[in-house]
Amino acid sequence: MEKYNLVIVDMQPEFEAVNEDWLIEAVCEEIALAKRRNLAIIVLEYDGFGETHQDIMDTIGDYPKCFVETKFDDDGSEEVANICTQHDLPEKFVVCGVNYSACVQRTITGMVYEQHYYAGDIAVLYHACNDPENWDYSHRTDQHLTSIGVDIVMK
Repeated sequence: MEKYNLVIVDMQPEFEAVNEDWLIEAVCEEIALAKRRNLAIIVLEYDGFGETHQDIMDTIGDYPKCFVETKFDDDGSEEVANICTQHDLPEKFVVCGVNYSACVQRTITGMVYEQHYYAGDIAVLYHACNDPENWDYSHRTDQHLTSIGVDIVMK
């Protein structure tokens, strides 16, 4: 994918899965790459769970192509679509964040089935996603996303 949007899902410290150094580092690396490529960054925040991790927001800094949006349920696809329409952004995406087997999966599924984005233009950055330690659904999430045509990128 040449021009795409980086979508960061629910990287708020109130979610247990966020509080891993490796994950924060991986997301910050993707932000730095997006900034170098002059790509849009869409940050989704689940209402009632605080703000996005400070290290992530510090990495974004005052980058003018960053859009932070509150979502009110697991699926943030409508918010992504609204930002893309309002700012004339490309309909290609790489997605990371938490919880992989819930909000990340539901946002991507919504992008395909509700917003009608082409699944082949959506990739999951698996190395920059996480679930809570006691969840064991990621293999099912992988199967579901690949079955609808979404690419899972391993680093």
